[in-house]
Amino acid sequence: MTTIKFRRAALTAVAILSSTLLPAHVNAQQSWPEHPIKLIVPFAPGGSDDPIARVVANKLAARLGQNVVVENTGTGPEQIEVSHNLMAAFVAFARSGNPNNARMPEWKPYDRTARTTMTIDVKCRAVNNFHGADLVAGSALQLDPFNRAALLTYRD
Repeated sequence: MTTIKFRRAALTAVAILSSTLLPAHVNAQQSWPEHPIKLIVPFAPGGSDDPIARVVANKLAARLGQNVVVENTGTGPEQIEVSHNLMAAFVAFARSGNPNNARMPEWKPYDRTARTTMTIDVKCRAVNNFHGADLVAGSALQLDPFNRAALLTYRD
């Protein structure tokens, strides 16, 4: 019994001494992120996207417990500025719209070895039965949009 009590007392003493020898800054954890979050809106301030971005920023700030700064970049070469900020791992405010918009940032070409490539692979189908069963049957076709030969051989 005395051996067990001695071991327990020795381990307790070692634990207390080792905890007092640790530096104080090891125990203090910094909050994430260390600086305010930058929410980039690639349009001019006062536009239709600005109030939406500010509402999103307020909700993010309340949820994360961190300041969120809304930055409008609509006064210059937006796609260059947004591309640089996206590469710097900031949060960007995206909106739905025309994917062929000329103001969208230019993404790097596809590269299988790179991790920064943006790839979109979605099969979109919009069907409304104005013309009957033929339209519905045509929408069920599984055509590969990247296979030019299959697209050229398909005829009504």
